[in-house]
Amino acid sequence: HDHVFDAICLSISFPNYKMFYRCSNSNRSEWVVLELEPSILWELDCAFCADNAASKAVQIVSLNKRRRAAALRELFMDYNGVTRSKAAIPYYYPTNPQAEALVFDPI
Repeated sequence: HDHVFDAICLSISFPNYKMFYRCSNSNRSEWVVLELEPSILWELDCAFCADNAASKAVQIVSLNKRRRAAALRELFMDYNGVTRSKAAIPYYYPTNPQAEALVFDPI
């Protein structure tokens, strides 16, 4: 649990397949993936999490620090031993599949 109750959690460029798989297996309802305008990330009040927002590594970083442009850039850097070039991660995918943006404004 990420303790942020007033935000919409979004994946960037590709759904969090780890969570999506787990949730879709436990709930056989039909699922929908929405594609949203990327401008949300710089036009609305957002915080960026290089890992799942509920992880301890993310929670120790203040929301103010996660709201900075540098936090968005961190989503696309080598992370936790994963080298983007060796893993052939497309430039528009965050390195960690559980990275997310928290949006505090209505969409």
